[in-house]
Amino acid sequence: MRPKDRSEFSIAIICALTIEANAVIGLFDEFYDRYGDQYGKHPRDAAAYTVGRIGKHNVVLCHMPEMGKASAASVAASMKFTYTEVSLALVVGVCGGVPLLSSSNTPIFLGDVIISNAVVRYDYGRQYPDGFRRKKRITDTLGRPSQEIRTLLSQLETRMAHSNFQDEPTMLDPGFYILLSIVNPEIVEQTYINIAQMLGIQDVKPAEAKEQVKDHLSHKSALKWLLIFDNADDMNMWTKGSNSAPALKDLMPRTEQGRMIFTTRNRQLAVKLAPTEISISKVDEETGIKMLQMALPGGDLSDDRGTAVALLSQLTFLPLAIMQAAAFVKENSISLGDYLTLLQEQEPEVVELLSEDFETEGRYQDVPNPVATTWLVSFQQIQQIDQLAAEYLSFMACVNPRNIPQSLLPPAKSKIQMVKVLGLLSAYSFISDQAKHNPLNLHRLVYLATRSWMRRNQQFTLFIRKTAERLTEAFPNDDHTDRNLWRAYLPHALSLLEEDEFKGQQEQYIDLLEKVGDCLVSDGRYSEAEALFCDARGIRQRRNGKAHLSTLVSMSKLASVYSCQGRFTEAEALNIEVLETRNQILGPEHRDTLTTMSHLAGVYYEKGHHKQAETLRLQVLETT
Repeated sequence: MRPKDRSEFSIAIICALTIEANAVIGLFDEFYDRYGDQYGKHPRDAAAYTVGRIGKHNVVLCHMPEMGKASAASVAASMKFTYTEVSLALVVGVCGGVPLLSSSNTPIFLGDVIISNAVVRYDYGRQYPDGFRRKKRITDTLGRPSQEIRTLLSQLETRMAHSNFQDEPTMLDPGFYILLSIVNPEIVEQTYINIAQMLGIQDVKPAEAKEQVKDHLSHKSALKWLLIFDNADDMNMWTKGSNSAPALKDLMPRTEQGRMIFTTRNRQLAVKLAPTEISISKVDEETGIKMLQMALPGGDLSDDRGTAVALLSQLTFLPLAIMQAAAFVKENSISLGDYLTLLQEQEPEVVELLSEDFETEGRYQDVPNPVATTWLVSFQQIQQIDQLAAEYLSFMACVNPRNIPQSLLPPAKSKIQMVKVLGLLSAYSFISDQAKHNPLNLHRLVYLATRSWMRRNQQFTLFIRKTAERLTEAFPNDDHTDRNLWRAYLPHALSLLEEDEFKGQQEQYIDLLEKVGDCLVSDGRYSEAEALFCDARGIRQRRNGKAHLSTLVSMSKLASVYSCQGRFTEAEALNIEVLETRNQILGPEHRDTLTTMSHLAGVYYEKGHHKQAETLRLQVLETT
């Protein structure tokens, strides 16, 4: 629970250098106030603070303006005005040196714990004729420690405490960790050169840096180490390599002294790189709210929680998208509601919004930050690994991104190939629910990013055409036995038909328009069907003429829709026109002519013209 005010802070940490403060900030489990805006400070206090929680303790981190005793004393004095209940202050930083004690033969190593029972001022002394003499006796100290500290020291001097420190070396063993961003080969090369130099390897050659680091960590390093490979997503870079560089997997050091952690969006690659896989679950609502609170000034979203939840839902709880949204809100001084409104704009505006670059703590320099750009990098990796996977992704970006039946996808050469392709897309978290027969869901931000990539590369119209060809082939007739199937396909067909790029070439897909229209009529969606049948009639009439049999089919379908809508006058006019033309071309006894007569009789009956309806029905009966 957050402290109500400054009186609930009892521990302070003072750091002289930024690098020291960064290390301490990395230990914080939660930030309450990064810049001192929420809790404020005493008018006479000129210091700067970061406050938060480490474990169960509320901690104040004090930033010094520069190194030195005077600066430290000034910060400590100012802090006592603002945080009056602080009872423990720790000066945390880089140790300048450790004295070699002539009275002891025990060597001091990095990682040892040294506990003193007093503090002696290094520069507290007196100038004598032969020089300055520092006071270094216990009696010359700044003051005896409090009773609480003295009893703690007494406890630490016991054999049991000594044994505890020695029996838990993993907490204290010297070592180092290195974080590597594996985004592209150029960054990898430079990172390895930097690591080689840091390890003290002489005569580092760029082409040999990775081998040299591997050899050093495998055989020559006496220290424990941890390598963290971040963004390990590129399957080819890790498992195949290239003509100029071997696969990174073959350059991993192997020794009991070290450990490696890989972060990746590619689950298939994770299985190849490490024996143990830890899946990071989707950010839930509470975690998303906390992320927004930490990233936004003030941090209290209790009065606007509904808007915050709606925004998180639009961003599909993606951490990178949440941080990008918070950065945009701060930089432009807008509300969460304003950002949510921007997310609901037309597709180009949303893509532009998601392509906004931003800076936030912990992000790499020279690495693309925007959500849209990050997805595009993964899409390009998919293209290199499996072309069919890229085709599937492009296909799904041309239809409705929700509940895509697997049977609607372009057919693969085999079931095994399809399983692998869907597994790859799932491994990159592009899709969900890839289990057998389950409909697929394309991540909303992936949907937008993929469409943006296709447009920028002049591929969108091509894939609209490919998708239209697949739907024309796969979409069933309105037979009631296929009702479940065409109902599952309808949202995707309608989504495609709404695309401007489809409308520009819809003359090639009249059969698809009419099949979709027939299914809409069967479901009682007459207004939607009318629009499709009007388009189909117009196309056929321009292409074949008004008296062509195919044009008459479209006119007849449209007349049926008019009848279903109760627009009998319009239905009558169309049916009469169709009947006259079919009589001329097919003759009065043709099945299609008789069907039209029957439809017209039905229209007459609905209009109350029973005599005319009876005459037509008798004529149909006599002919059949």
